[in-house]
Amino acid sequence: KIAMYGTGTIGIYCFGELSDFKKNINVIFDDNSSLWGTEKQGILVRPLNDILNYDIEGLVISANPCYQRQMIEKVSEFNQEKRFKIYE
Repeated sequence: KIAMYGTGTIGIYCFGELSDFKKNINVIFDDNSSLWGTEKQGILVRPLNDILNYDIEGLVISANPCYQRQMIEKVSEFNQEKRFKIYE
């Protein structure tokens, strides 16, 4: 019950190198509306606004470090009740 936020190179690399990592990812959230409804490595990409519709325990931030703080702030708006853990 893990999701990923961002379709960054790091996350996609992990799919290729760590097959167990990919097995645990249920959904990918991304801010790019042109990716919504598509799949990356066979995993559905959805808008971040849909995050509360998914029962997740952890969220992996997949982005260049220069964007991570901004992304964590956006995610935190949806995680006021600490429903899931955020991994950078």
